[in-house]
Amino acid sequence: MDILLQKLQRVGVHYIKGDNVIILEILENRHNQAAEIDMLINQLLTQLKSSKLKKVKFECPKTFLDSLNCTRTKMKSIGERVIYTRSFTTPVDVSIPNYEVWSISENNSISFLSEVMGKNYIDTEKFLTGMRTELPSQVEKMYTVYIVNNEPVGVVFPHIEPNTDKEKNR
Repeated sequence: MDILLQKLQRVGVHYIKGDNVIILEILENRHNQAAEIDMLINQLLTQLKSSKLKKVKFECPKTFLDSLNCTRTKMKSIGERVIYTRSFTTPVDVSIPNYEVWSISENNSISFLSEVMGKNYIDTEKFLTGMRTELPSQVEKMYTVYIVNNEPVGVVFPHIEPNTDKEKNR
């Protein structure tokens, strides 16, 4: 199984292997490698039956998933990642944006993330409160907001890097 994961990594599929789950992620469309990626994921799913792992989660652009004939028939789609973007009224030419670190318990933090995530205020507040449990030593240093023209334009959180073996459960 580890050899398959390494082959997937070589063709641009990142992975996190936990005790009972493997998370695969491909960030861009790799249509020229779709057949090879589809074959490797199919082999991985076949090997899953004889391992202690219980499931494989796979995140990729929908247009790429549509080109994975075998994979899309064997896996169930359970959601979609939506990326929110906001247009600027004037073009921005900034090489390195200014940033601020905001407290996760402040109203402006919750409101901004609520807008970015497309969630209501209460759900966003619960999400941020959960981060206090997940990352207690980092929580007050992690909500980094990029500022352009005195306006928040993006937020960054720490996350588990691909190819690590630990994932905190929420």
